[in-house]
Amino acid sequence: MKKIFFLFFTLSIALVIQTMAQRPAMKNVKGGSFKMGGTEAYEKPAHTVTISSFKMGKYEVTVAEYKAFCKASGRTMPPAPSWGWNDQHPMVNISFDEANAYCN
Repeated sequence: MKKIFFLFFTLSIALVIQTMAQRPAMKNVKGGSFKMGGTEAYEKPAHTVTISSFKMGKYEVTVAEYKAFCKASGRTMPPAPSWGWNDQHPMVNISFDEANAYCN
């Protein structure tokens, strides 16, 4: 029984470490308020916008990271840009919904 518990505990710790290693480096972004709008008709009315603090990836999501996400989630890669995919380049050509799914 102790061996089974120890094995389960060891595997659980390994899973937590692996999960943490897969997370991207994050930076805290402090929230605040600012005035949005201006004097032009399409900018009116000027109003105050407040944004809560949030975390943001320290680096751009690479093509390799997005490919891994697509493979794990059963999604397909979007069409490649004219220069093709390079695993070290930032990911491009994804929709808001695709970016949101990646973040979640």
